[in-house]
Amino acid sequence: MWFNNLEQKTKYASIIFGHLIFIVLFIMLFPLIGNLISTVYLIMVVYAGLIFNRYIGLAFGLFSVPFILFLEVFFFPQLFILDLSRRIINYSFIISLGYLIGLLKEKSISLSHSETNFRLLFDNMPIGVLISDLQGKIIHSNLALLELLAYDLKEITQLTVSELYAVSEEREKNFKKLIKQKTLRDVNTKFQDKNNRPVDVLINVDLITQYNQTVCLGTIRDISALKKVENDLNESQERYKRLSEVSSEGIILHKQGVVVDVNNKLCDLLGLSRDEMIGNEIDVVIPSEYRDRMHENISKQLIKPYEIEIKQKNGSQIPIEIEARNVNYKGEELRVASVRNIAERRKSQRSLKEAELRYRALFEQSNNGIFLIGEDEQILDVNTKGLEMLGYSLKEITNMSLKDIFEPSDLKEARETMKRLFDGKDIPIFESIAIRKDGTIIDYESNLFIVKNDKGEPKYIQAVVRDITQRKQMEIALRTSEEKFRLLFEKAPVGILISDFEGKFKTINKFMLDIGGYSQEEVFKLNAQDFYDQPSKRQDIMQLIKSEGEVRDFELKVRIKNNKKLDTLVNVDIIELENIPHILSIFRDITPLKQVENLLRYQKDELVEFAHSMSHDIRNNLMIVSGLISLLQQTYDIDHVNKINSILKKTDNLLTHSLKLAEAGQIIDKKVDVDLNLIIEQLKSDLIPDSVEFHNNFLPIVKGDKSKINQVFTNLLNNALKHGNPTKITFTSEKTDNSHHLKISNNGDLIPQELREKIFERGYSTDSKSPGYGLSIITRIVEAHGWKIELLENNKTTFQITIPY
Repeated sequence: MWFNNLEQKTKYASIIFGHLIFIVLFIMLFPLIGNLISTVYLIMVVYAGLIFNRYIGLAFGLFSVPFILFLEVFFFPQLFILDLSRRIINYSFIISLGYLIGLLKEKSISLSHSETNFRLLFDNMPIGVLISDLQGKIIHSNLALLELLAYDLKEITQLTVSELYAVSEEREKNFKKLIKQKTLRDVNTKFQDKNNRPVDVLINVDLITQYNQTVCLGTIRDISALKKVENDLNESQERYKRLSEVSSEGIILHKQGVVVDVNNKLCDLLGLSRDEMIGNEIDVVIPSEYRDRMHENISKQLIKPYEIEIKQKNGSQIPIEIEARNVNYKGEELRVASVRNIAERRKSQRSLKEAELRYRALFEQSNNGIFLIGEDEQILDVNTKGLEMLGYSLKEITNMSLKDIFEPSDLKEARETMKRLFDGKDIPIFESIAIRKDGTIIDYESNLFIVKNDKGEPKYIQAVVRDITQRKQMEIALRTSEEKFRLLFEKAPVGILISDFEGKFKTINKFMLDIGGYSQEEVFKLNAQDFYDQPSKRQDIMQLIKSEGEVRDFELKVRIKNNKKLDTLVNVDIIELENIPHILSIFRDITPLKQVENLLRYQKDELVEFAHSMSHDIRNNLMIVSGLISLLQQTYDIDHVNKINSILKKTDNLLTHSLKLAEAGQIIDKKVDVDLNLIIEQLKSDLIPDSVEFHNNFLPIVKGDKSKINQVFTNLLNNALKHGNPTKITFTSEKTDNSHHLKISNNGDLIPQELREKIFERGYSTDSKSPGYGLSIITRIVEAHGWKIELLENNKTTFQITIPY
């Protein structure tokens, strides 16, 4: 390395140079010395100065002269006497030579120490140091630079200085300046480290000459952190500047009362330009009565806001609030202050004070009671009207809480309302009752508000209370009246409908909704035109309204929900709602009248059918009785008499039961458990002649009208016997998952195919003298039970009755 070579060269050079001087002098002086003693003396003096120091060499030479003279006189007396003067000169040279050799050795050691110290300083300097030749080849670098650029010494000495620059052209530019000026001072540039990361550095370079070699010695200081701080500071100052310009407050920066900078807001406030303010004393805009106070606050470095007044350019004074603190700005201790115009605030404060006075006057003179209630339910204050409402004095009521003026149930509701209010929820007008001092009850309504303190925390509740006792009584009377009217409107047996002249509905009563089958939401989506079955009818009605001003008893068929139609009788008048003409239509549903007509007609038909049905059944029974009487006349068997009595009794029961159901408008009576086996066995005894084979397997017990079920099976058996001439009748029952299938079969004449669909029709019969009502009656009775009867397709006449269970 460059420094190691220099140290070694210096050390070896001093030693070699000392020995060379010694050899040269020895050769020069040897002819003069002339003997071995002087030669040894010379060597000893020289090495005394070389090994120790110059003073030891000098002292050793001086103190050894007498001893050397003695030896020479003793051993070489003739030579000493002859050459005394020359020897004295020789001794003087030898002594001087010892001194000079010692001096040379000390200088060599001093130089060696100096170079060692310089190397230590070079290697351990906290900033980077670099040595390069004039071609840019790096000769040496200290540790700080190696750490900064992430190289080791071997790597960096293989580079050129240009390779350390982030922009190599910068090196050429700086080198030309160095050659021209012989030095470079505080040059900001960018190096790049081993990983090509840029590093901000500050370089200083000098040209130095050593051993006839001119090199560049440069110091490199890492200023990355400084640059970052500088950039941050610049950004901070820029942000501050931008902030001050957009601030809603005036900003002033001053140094001991001299304005350094201001923002536009303050300039606008004072009516001055920046040039008029910067560099001037701030006292020029501060009225004299406030200057001492302001300077005292500046000297105290007060940071609490304080209020003074400030002069504008036009001479007027405005109140301001100042909040200031000391800051370091571009290396100087300055004071920055925000200036707020508080003229509006002062005005607001005055207004607030006036408002408080007005509030107190309003509080006391209000026609409503005003109560201030704490969160602990304590009554804090009440105005005069509130005291009159409850009959207490202010002293009495401010020692009371809510529990003293509420019943327990009302107190609970009041507490829940207060809790919701303190939780920040909106409370609508609150109605309740309170107890007066005399124990009577007062109905009241109140608006509740939370009053907050300066911190925005709930302070108390303000309740504005109105005595509504009289209003409540009137409301009850009005509500009763309205209820009667509403009841009349809603319960009126006619449809009432109000619409405008374009047909848009405004209101409609329940009766009209019911007969139309609409909900209110649905009907308000319709137009009056949608109710008319024939649109021309609306035109007729509108024409009558225009010509006569009213319509009376106009028969109209209207269309209701699901395209059904309704017969109505309409009366129309013109009324005004909110000073706008509207059409009032009253619809009388005459559908019931139409239905009565149809019902009468239907009932007439039903009565005829009932008469024929009863005639059919009675005739069948009479035929049986007639047959039995014939048998009785022939054989006089008492069983025939019993059967006659039984049939007559059943006929009487049938008449009684049928009349009862006919009067009630029913086909069947209440259902009970009916054992079909018992009915069939009785009918077998009463109806089936001995010539007909009769079979019956186990039949179920079902729910039904026993008399009507008996009528069904009686008619089926009579029809079979009368029209089929069977020799065998069979009753069977089959059970499926959810039904019993009861089959009544006979082997008599089959019903013709063309008649199978007609036999269940009312009035159909194969006997022209007797209308056929038997099977139609059977069908109605079966279906009234919720059962089903049908004629099956097979080789026998088989009726199947399906009975669900």
